[in-house]
Amino acid sequence: MNTLALNSIGMPAAMPGNAMRAYFTETRYELYRMIRNPGVAIPVLVLPFALYALFALLIAGEAINKDASLGIYLFAARTGGSAVLFDTGADPHAKPVDALLGPAGLSRSNVHEIFLTHGHFDHVAGVASLPGAKVHLGLADVGLAAGTTAPEALATKVLALAMQPEPIKATDPITDRQTIAIGEGKTVKAIPMPGHTPGSYAFLYDGVLFVGDTMIFKEGRLETTPGIFDPHPEENRAAIRALKTQLVADPVETVCTAHGGCTPKGLGRNLLDDLISRVGG
Repeated sequence: MNTLALNSIGMPAAMPGNAMRAYFTETRYELYRMIRNPGVAIPVLVLPFALYALFALLIAGEAINKDASLGIYLFAARTGGSAVLFDTGADPHAKPVDALLGPAGLSRSNVHEIFLTHGHFDHVAGVASLPGAKVHLGLADVGLAAGTTAPEALATKVLALAMQPEPIKATDPITDRQTIAIGEGKTVKAIPMPGHTPGSYAFLYDGVLFVGDTMIFKEGRLETTPGIFDPHPEENRAAIRALKTQLVADPVETVCTAHGGCTPKGLGRNLLDDLISRVGG
């Protein structure tokens, strides 16, 4: 099965890969829909003008600056008759997940394992429509996903206020570095990446490194997260540098980011090493 990516206008484009699929959903469209909902109209309208202006800037982000795009890539892998998800998107009804799984002959009932790179709403909201799956999330981000801890970055605070996401429960919180069996002899290696959020994780599966928002892929190379979304850039850079030793014995063919997509297959290690060297590793 080829990996498939749906771009911002919904047109499919083939990408190299094995049993992996990628789906790109434009969060800003979901934001427009939510803003029209009377249930969130009042809190959005009473935002201080400066925050509302920032919110409007973020919605139009892709037209102004590719880095500020609110689109997010979701990823899935097949293990036998089951599916493993890496992030679930901002739609609590999980429609992007359906679009991700359907062409592979899979459905929500096939999802047994979910790995969340961090607790921000645009990565975790789809969990609400995927009962029965194990939900793996860094312990330090459990409160963030549950709505009991506020996001730290100003931009994320504004977006969370507008979206009013449902609380999400992590059934299997992760601490430290772990290797998690997911069936069919496959494992996911969980690597702590604090910085973007306290409980951010990278997940290595079958030569593919899923890094969430700890870095982006832009113009052919990996970059650090834009400052407006990164409350602790130095901590994030330190986590990136640590990958040099944490992945020294592991093959990394591809690096997949939530904002920017994936590096070409076979170039993941070189592009990751390049980023590590640029952040002082």
